[in-house]
Amino acid sequence: MPSPDATIGARVRRLREHAGKSRAALAGLLGKSEDWLKKIERGDRGLTVQMATCLARQLGVRDLREIYGDELAGPIATTDRPGHPLANAVGLALTTYLAPTDKPVALDHLQSRVDSTWRTWHTSPTMRTDVGEALPSLLTAARAAVTSVSSDTDRRKARFVLSEAYHLGQAFLAWVDGASHWYWLTVDRGLQMGEDADDPVARAAGLMYYAFALRVVGQPEGALDVLNTAVEALDPVLDAGDPDVWGMRGALHLAVASTTARHLGDPSAWVAVEEADRVAARLPKGYVHPRHPFSRSHVDLHRCWVAQCLGDTTDALRHADTIEPDDIPSRVWQAQHLITVARAYHQRRDTTALLPLVQAERYSREAVQFSMPAREVIIDLARNGRDAVRREANALAQRVKVLV
Repeated sequence: MPSPDATIGARVRRLREHAGKSRAALAGLLGKSEDWLKKIERGDRGLTVQMATCLARQLGVRDLREIYGDELAGPIATTDRPGHPLANAVGLALTTYLAPTDKPVALDHLQSRVDSTWRTWHTSPTMRTDVGEALPSLLTAARAAVTSVSSDTDRRKARFVLSEAYHLGQAFLAWVDGASHWYWLTVDRGLQMGEDADDPVARAAGLMYYAFALRVVGQPEGALDVLNTAVEALDPVLDAGDPDVWGMRGALHLAVASTTARHLGDPSAWVAVEEADRVAARLPKGYVHPRHPFSRSHVDLHRCWVAQCLGDTTDALRHADTIEPDDIPSRVWQAQHLITVARAYHQRRDTTALLPLVQAERYSREAVQFSMPAREVIIDLARNGRDAVRREANALAQRVKVLV
């Protein structure tokens, strides 16, 4: 008679094969080695409930009974974070020890690589995968640069570049299942490099991404304090009139607005929107910040976002009618705006919410896949919509890997 672990392992193997995943691919999604999964499937080691739950989400399993049999049952929560097969490689790039080297570093080339990867984040329909492929070598090179340059000026520049690479890592790892420890590593290191770069813009950016992390763990008041500190950090360099410095300031005002509206439900969010609007008015026509990407359309879509977060769906949809998604200079934000529109319709219990989600998928399937609000709306429509809506929502759920 096979042991319980062998029986569980055989079920895992059958589920994996039914899902069409190789052992290496599934192990990578779990942040484990192929040998670890092989031992599970052979029954040579036990499977904890926590790891079984992670495994079930990757295989589309709805109940732990499919893994443990009648010994243990329990529905799998479906709105948790999706995994990504490149997260493990990014994590290794963050944590692998790098020996000091005297090899010369071309900091301008390294900065160009960071700039290019940020452009990819905003322009690619598969931004998360494309950036995830670029990040391991970029992080390794940027980390090595900080220890290999000799002059104080080059060291500050290298720290600036590395801070921006860490922010990219934070953007990639956000909402990725099983990657929270690496996510917080990028948050901490990005903040530290921003401080050590001795540059107001680097410091403000590090504080802003730290504030985003505080929102994730339910500390919106702390996030607002940090964002206000970031705004003040830019004061010494505003008079120079650099559009990118002002663009950063505008992005910070919008971060204040979204935090105040979404996490606190406070109408004073509109004050921050108007501050951002004044910044946009002073920038050149057609200006777009290369990182965030602050612009006139960015302010407009935040009006829709703030109204939706405050529960005023009529105002949210009114603002949405004035926005052409193609005019938004970022696929991430094109999709995010349409998700906001979907949430506004969903708040009204209007199944029209499905249409903007399908449109958002056309801009970036990955942006929809890694949006927790989008996943929640998809699940509700797939379970509770009318027949035609339910069918379409289930089809969308399958494409963006949401269990319903």
